[in-house]
Amino acid sequence: MSGRPITQGGTQRSELGALLAGAVRAVVGAQDVLDDHARELAQEYAAAELGTLVLPPLWYSFDSVGIDIEVREGRAGGPSQSETEMTSLPRT
Repeated sequence: MSGRPITQGGTQRSELGALLAGAVRAVVGAQDVLDDHARELAQEYAAAELGTLVLPPLWYSFDSVGIDIEVREGRAGGPSQSETEMTSLPRT
């Protein structure tokens, strides 16, 4: 299957591996943004004049991240969307 999601009847399908890889990239990207922000605050803290009141920067990290995924079972030309079974994968 290609990297582009398939749209059909107003729904969007994607391979599970591509979905999970995208979720992991988003978490890593969010951590990078937090790290960049904390690094900027640390540089401001280090550059502050002696005797001035400056708070040290806070460092944030993602310790445990859960991803909930819903999977719909169905087949082309099968039952309507309201008749398809909803399955939720366990959190890890």
